[in-house]
Amino acid sequence: MNLKQIETFFWAARLGSFKAAASYLNATQSTISTRIQELEEFFGVALFDRARRVVRLTEKGRQLLPYAERFVALAEEMQSNVSDMNSISGALRVGVSEVISATWLPKLIRAARQKYPNLTVEYDVTSVIDQYDKLKRGDLDVLLLPRRNSQYGHKMKSLGFVEFRWLGSPDFAFPVPPPLSAADFVDLPVIALGPQSNNWQTIEAWLNANGSYCKKRTLCRRMDVVLALTIAGLGIGLFPVCSYREEIETRLVVVVKTTPEVPPVEFAAVSHNDQPRLAVRLLADLAAEISEFPESDAETSFDP
Repeated sequence: MNLKQIETFFWAARLGSFKAAASYLNATQSTISTRIQELEEFFGVALFDRARRVVRLTEKGRQLLPYAERFVALAEEMQSNVSDMNSISGALRVGVSEVISATWLPKLIRAARQKYPNLTVEYDVTSVIDQYDKLKRGDLDVLLLPRRNSQYGHKMKSLGFVEFRWLGSPDFAFPVPPPLSAADFVDLPVIALGPQSNNWQTIEAWLNANGSYCKKRTLCRRMDVVLALTIAGLGIGLFPVCSYREEIETRLVVVVKTTPEVPPVEFAAVSHNDQPRLAVRLLADLAAEISEFPESDAETSFDP
């Protein structure tokens, strides 16, 4: 019996499949199967019930799990306290929101390369819902994006709050002059990302909280298209201020006042597991340190 076998058993049990464990541990499925088989031979019992489509722990497997959890936690603690952090190696897959990629992601990449030169980090910039799905499947190790319902993952570190404001063309013809109430949005043309995006869900949550809805919406797949249509005067859109200051300062778009304003959105480092690998925790800590977002929603303010 060795640490690799125990670690493999632990993550296969936690993630619910050998495939997810292979992806999480950056190993092949055959390697995962071999380690589990060797562990079963060591104990002389079956640890997983392979008769079903989803592998499940046997009674003996359930008995072993708390020991494996302590074993893995102790190994992580030893590595954290004894190892030279610069020697941390392996591969890490990180899901990143567009807002972060457009602001402080380059600083994070440079810092990670300098601090952990032996750690290979792959960054995935796709939609929020896609990234949460990949996290649940084990295809991503950690997400840096808007915090959603706790069922999607375990929050490890807050990355601060992002201020969102409605933007429109200076020439946009408003049915009523701003500031706009949520009720004014019923017949107002809104341009947004798709219904599964954080962009639209933030809009919908704000409208619902203020007893309103939107009948005229144009949904796009990319934020640059949302911006182009907004600049063209075809409607107004909700944007993170930190990513579009240049467009605001050059008056390609103007801030549209609303009452109330859309509340700031918390961003966080999120893991699928409540006991993530050391490399995951280190990157989450580094992201929290590098983040340029205010630490409190009370600190966010924008005066155009």
